[in-house]
Amino acid sequence: MKTAKNSQINLENNNYRPYLTSTAICDQLEISRSTINYIRTEMRKHKDRYGEYAVISGGGIALTSYVALIDYLTYRKKLKDKRLASTVPPFDPSNIMKLICIDIPDTDNKEDSEDDE
Repeated sequence: MKTAKNSQINLENNNYRPYLTSTAICDQLEISRSTINYIRTEMRKHKDRYGEYAVISGGGIALTSYVALIDYLTYRKKLKDKRLASTVPPFDPSNIMKLICIDIPDTDNKEDSEDDE
């Protein structure tokens, strides 16, 4: 079973889906549905950091970007404090994915570029 470093998040069960439902988040993080709804509301206030699609909702379902959620939970206290928000490093999804043991495809594959020549 793969687990994220310094946490209890089980990546084996979600097979890394980029977006998770409330039920999946509640199960993974062992938090209540009302807590995740509150966190989503807070995350929506940070569209400048996470983009338009960190939280997707409509048609009776809400999905949350897994890496944006991990980042938000990591820096939540600082992001909520206007004085400390400037000390938070930029959002880096690929770095988060590496830290939680998710393989990221190499876009700079040398073999592919040699074949093109």
